[in-house]
Amino acid sequence: MIKAIFFDLDDTLYDSTRLARMARIAALEGMINEGLPVSRNEGWKLLNVIVREKGSNFPNHLDLLSQKILGYKDYKILTAGIVAYHNTKFANLKPFGDTVPTLIALRQMGKKLGIITNGKATKQWEKILRLQLEHFFDGVYISEEEGVEKPSREIFCNAISSFDVEPMESIMVDDKGQDLAGAKLCGMVTVLRMRHMRVAADYVIENLSELLGIVGELDGK
Repeated sequence: MIKAIFFDLDDTLYDSTRLARMARIAALEGMINEGLPVSRNEGWKLLNVIVREKGSNFPNHLDLLSQKILGYKDYKILTAGIVAYHNTKFANLKPFGDTVPTLIALRQMGKKLGIITNGKATKQWEKILRLQLEHFFDGVYISEEEGVEKPSREIFCNAISSFDVEPMESIMVDDKGQDLAGAKLCGMVTVLRMRHMRVAADYVIENLSELLGIVGELDGK
């Protein structure tokens, strides 16, 4: 019987990829409107190169964009980008349509729920709180706080241990197959939320609501 379900956060409970794109486009527009001398197409190409080189969690993408184009950091232009980025992010940060109904249904089934996610603790907690999802979860495990990142099996095993359940009594839901590999090594049932590509997992779903049928099946109902 399944006793606990753990979820990744980004692109599993909400559309992180779409939100990041929207916010970066808005930031670029804001900077151009304040005088950044670059076309939208060229600015977008440069910004994407910076994101690829530095990673999506790097905090100073816009600083580097200003420096690449101007040769120095223009604080007015930079601030315009930051304001536009955060205004767009906060206005559009919402769970997937089936996230809350699925979490409610799982709680009604008596399941413990948790989040296992990589990233900076303050950034991930900000997302959880702004999404208004914190009250659904019995535990949140963020790589910065745990001292270990997915796909290491350690972060999954630690979460299971704190929930006082056996690995085979737990499910990990993620949109990244490489992260699910660590959950599988720990002995968890793995569910891939397939939005981009199909990879190895015990179950593959497109919508989070499909998880309810999987839990029912594993519970023998």
